Amino acid sequence: MNLLLERRDPALDEDGLPLPTRHDRWAGSLVRVALLPSAAALLLAVVAVLVTLLTADGGLGGAPGAVGAMWLVLHQIPVQIDGVAVSVLPLAPTLVLVAGIARTAARATAPEADPRRQLQVLAAAAAGGLAATVLAVTVLDDSVDQVPVRGPGIPAVFAIVAAVHVVAAAIGVAVKVHRQWLDRWAMPQWLPSAVRTGVAGMIALLSAGAVLIALALIVAWSQVAGNVEQETTAVGQIGLLVVSLLYLPNVIVFGTGVLMGGTVEIGSAGYSVFEVAPGPHPQLPVLAVLPDEPIGAAWQALLLVGLAVSVLLARGLPVAVRGIEGVRVWAVVGMVAATLCAALASLAGGELGVFDTLGMDGWTMAGFALLWCAVVPAVLATAAQLIAERRALRTEAAAQDHDTDPDETAAVSDDEYDHDSGADHDDDPGAEHDDGYADDTDVDAEDGDDDADAEHDEGAVGDGADADADAGDGDDGDTAPEAEYDYDAADDDPRAGTGDDQDPAHDEAGGSAEPQD
Repeated sequence: MNLLLERRDPALDEDGLPLPTRHDRWAGSLVRVALLPSAAALLLAVVAVLVTLLTADGGLGGAPGAVGAMWLVLHQIPVQIDGVAVSVLPLAPTLVLVAGIARTAARATAPEADPRRQLQVLAAAAAGGLAATVLAVTVLDDSVDQVPVRGPGIPAVFAIVAAVHVVAAAIGVAVKVHRQWLDRWAMPQWLPSAVRTGVAGMIALLSAGAVLIALALIVAWSQVAGNVEQETTAVGQIGLLVVSLLYLPNVIVFGTGVLMGGTVEIGSAGYSVFEVAPGPHPQLPVLAVLPDEPIGAAWQALLLVGLAVSVLLARGLPVAVRGIEGVRVWAVVGMVAATLCAALASLAGGELGVFDTLGMDGWTMAGFALLWCAVVPAVLATAAQLIAERRALRTEAAAQDHDTDPDETAAVSDDEYDHDSGADHDDDPGAEHDDGYADDTDVDAEDGDDDADAEHDEGAVGDGADADADAGDGDDGDTAPEAEYDYDAADDDPRAGTGDDQDPAHDEAGGSAEPQD
């Protein structure tokens, strides 16, 4: 009992200061998750506002309110400027904020940690965002006279900020501990591959959209320069370029939607690979990529980009839809791709004052993402597997046709040999046994008679040479080979010779002639 109540002295470092305990380290990690991303975002907002106000020769009285407004814009919260609704907000700063929160949460998470600590990381991220939101909303309300910007309301603002921070932190935690989640909750092992395939499909489509926008900017460079020159001052031109860079991810999302078959709407104008209806649009340099006249049918070839992405996904995840497991795999792929596409399409577009709406319908884009990232790849993977199986069956059948029994092969070879050798007897009755020289040579070699061997090379006939060799072991070797053709009618024998070719001894002795001295 005394050991339990005994107070242990903390460990000291080289300077005599107590070393931080595990609890202290964990608390420090949570503080970093809560404060670092929010503090960095607020600091960047302050710098941007100060630079803008100083270069524009404006007063600093509205700086706090401008910082509060930028905090709302950073979280994709729709605002009203002088009563005009603006919900088309730049994606670039939001993506940077999400990446920072995810990275901080991942560094604070240990794969072997208890799940409750993972929830604490999510809570810390949300708490830090909400604390900064309270400050931003407060200064924005105090600067209502200098900065005419309003948000949708305190509950909606808090809900959106908390959602952004929790989702970003969850992404970071999932990247770090998804393997442990699979084991803990008995998830299917193919789930990470399916999720990665869905994300890879959207990244490939977005990359193709970025290439399309880059090429369009190069082609329309003169129009881009004309939009920049609308501002007479260098500060104004730099401001236009900065705003264009901030909205560049939005334009890339629009370009990706066009490649997939969607339509980008800007008020009454519409742009797709099937039809272009030009109309008024904001004169930002980055929007110079929009065509000012109808396009031809050749632009529909851009849909091949989506097909190419489908082929890549089918090769990367060759799972055929031939059972419930394959359906589940491609369903997860489609859900991931459709969710990402719908979220990006919804965030990239929105209301833009006098231009009404700008962007694409999120549900429509989700359908296109499901088509190119799940449906078409699943069909291609299934077809590829069926073709491979059919080729394998054909190869196996061909191998079985060529793979015969060795005894049958030998019998077939003997039949062919007899038929071929018999066909040659039209010219020479001894030609049938030309292939018997090896046997005769063996017999003569056993007898040791060189003269019989020589005469055998000149006129030996088949197996008759074997018979003569056995019958005349004591002779001088001048034995004539015995012809073993026994036919009732010599005239009917196609192999029998005529005239002098016939052996007279054969007629007298019935086909068994003794050698003559």
